[in-house]
Amino acid sequence: MGTSISATIRDKLDVLLHGGSPERWRSAWSLVGFAGRALLAAITILAIARSLGTAGYGVFIGIVAYVGLLAPLASLGVGEVMVKRVSRDTGELRNAWGATLGVTFTFGLALYLATIALGSFVLPGRDLTIIALFGGVEFLSTGVMHNNARAYAALDRYPAMALTHVADSGARAFVALGFWLLGGTDLRVLALVMVISMGITAAANCVVLARVDGAPKLRRNELVPAGREGSKFALGDAAQTVQTNVDKTMLLSAGFDTDAGLYGAGVRLIQYSMMPANSIFAAAYPEFFRRGADGIESAHTYSRELRKRVVTATIGGAIVAVLFSPIAGFILGDEFDGVVPVVLAMALYPLIRGLEINTADVLSGSGRQAYRSKAQLATAILNVVLNIALIPVYSWKGAVAATYISELVFLALLVGGVRLGRKTDRAS
Repeated sequence: MGTSISATIRDKLDVLLHGGSPERWRSAWSLVGFAGRALLAAITILAIARSLGTAGYGVFIGIVAYVGLLAPLASLGVGEVMVKRVSRDTGELRNAWGATLGVTFTFGLALYLATIALGSFVLPGRDLTIIALFGGVEFLSTGVMHNNARAYAALDRYPAMALTHVADSGARAFVALGFWLLGGTDLRVLALVMVISMGITAAANCVVLARVDGAPKLRRNELVPAGREGSKFALGDAAQTVQTNVDKTMLLSAGFDTDAGLYGAGVRLIQYSMMPANSIFAAAYPEFFRRGADGIESAHTYSRELRKRVVTATIGGAIVAVLFSPIAGFILGDEFDGVVPVVLAMALYPLIRGLEINTADVLSGSGRQAYRSKAQLATAILNVVLNIALIPVYSWKGAVAATYISELVFLALLVGGVRLGRKTDRAS
């Protein structure tokens, strides 16, 4: 009897930790990953904000937002292609992962150097050394850690995916906390130690994945085809990042250092409120490709099954963010009392964003990523134009207005794309 019970427990733990778990466990482990990542990111923000104050934090967040604009292009979307291939055939991991790393350390390196070169034009007067170091942090995080997490998700190993996300944020939080406790005020020191920490973490994570599932296979003849297919995903990811981060960079570039700090902190709190919804999306993303193999109608049906959970999660998260915002000043320092109006102004963003992702994944899963990327690019351009027009006059309030207008346009384009795809499929 004892042996039978022990065997049962071992079997259940194996299912839980090594894949094959039901969807509720996928969502639960995704939530663990996002929650751990958010907690560690909050520690990072707290430590840096306490060390530098609102203006100094504004400089930090503006630089990080800038280097993050091109970081999603580091692997040219090949990580998304890896999810598509591995979710349908796990035997494809080594080849797909090899292609992802190969593109990341060739195209990504060139993009990283371009980011540094453009830094003096986008952020005139800012230290290029700091830009280069934080750029290294973002490119390692996006190009290596995020893609490794995608690999685990495609393999249905959500506990490992969660741990990868936690390690990613932990590499920054550990350094930021030490910086604060030691009384640090020099951003160059923070950036240098952080990029070293991220490099060690990324290397260790790759070693673990290789030991468990085999070393990646780098086949040169696969890099160009993978990059060509992945570019459709990369375009959308880059456009979304521009839409999310360009306002902070513009606030800093326009000289609104303090407003950039307040706006950055408020938006970060709103982003944390999306953790429950993001856990749903992370768990569901590979399934969209499985359903999408049967056509857009199947993927759309799956999207409708998720919609109620998404709406509940985004509204609930936004309410928590609004209720929590009054104590942000107490936690981050009195200079951050101005975060409350930002959070109130952005309270509807999670719901809109949640509906966007749930609709956009229908297009990605059913082979219509090109439309999604083009729609995202169009709205990113609209967002940049609106920010250029509104930020110099209205500061962070202009950024909020630009965000809402562009996000609603994007949602309308996505809904139209899904309707057109369903109509086309029915007619064929």
